[in-house]
Amino acid sequence: MATGAEALPEDVHGLRQEVAALRAEATDALRHLAVVRYDAFGDMGGHLSWSLALLDDGGDGVVLTSIHGRSEARTYAKSIAGWTCDQQLSPEELEAIEHARP
Repeated sequence: MATGAEALPEDVHGLRQEVAALRAEATDALRHLAVVRYDAFGDMGGHLSWSLALLDDGGDGVVLTSIHGRSEARTYAKSIAGWTCDQQLSPEELEAIEHARP
């Protein structure tokens, strides 16, 4: 009588292969995220400025930042690779990346 993996029905083997394939695909998904809200300027309240980190399992992705002022809002996007960035990051962007890190 077969024991171990040989004893499993054929459909269970197929399901295991599908689960392994889905896990491999999920490593590239932007599934680690965090938002940091803050006041960019001392004279404004409401935490209308924010930084959002969207990263995959390897720490690759993007951090988006929107700075709200009285008369305008500016939005920035910075590429992240391996949990770091070639551009200078603000303290809030660094915080968002750290909160997104598993």
